[in-house]
Amino acid sequence: MKSKIIIKRTLSGQAFYLLHDKKEYYLFTQNYCKATDRFFKKGVYLNELNKYYKTKSSFVKRTLDKIKRYLTYIDKYYNIKLFNSNIKQNKKNTYSVRGINFKNNSGFTDVLYSA
Repeated sequence: MKSKIIIKRTLSGQAFYLLHDKKEYYLFTQNYCKATDRFFKKGVYLNELNKYYKTKSSFVKRTLDKIKRYLTYIDKYYNIKLFNSNIKQNKKNTYSVRGINFKNNSGFTDVLYSA
């Protein structure tokens, strides 16, 4: 099941929840804003959180950044896999000069020729 961010209106403002495997996880509550209410009224899937082009409101953009921070906490606290942690980081310490790839392994510089 895809994970989804949903919003519920409360007396104190708006409450944000993560809907994952038919369970709701509370994220945070903030003051009511009409732009965030419109953006999240049908729910937003996790893979759409990086799509800032859908909104022009800076308040919604700040809310999306806040949601990402809370999702990393939920991911660690409840030990659920929300993000793909199998991303290979082979190119972390590599750089290229004129077609020759250099890789820094434990302080030494190795030369890898690319074909």
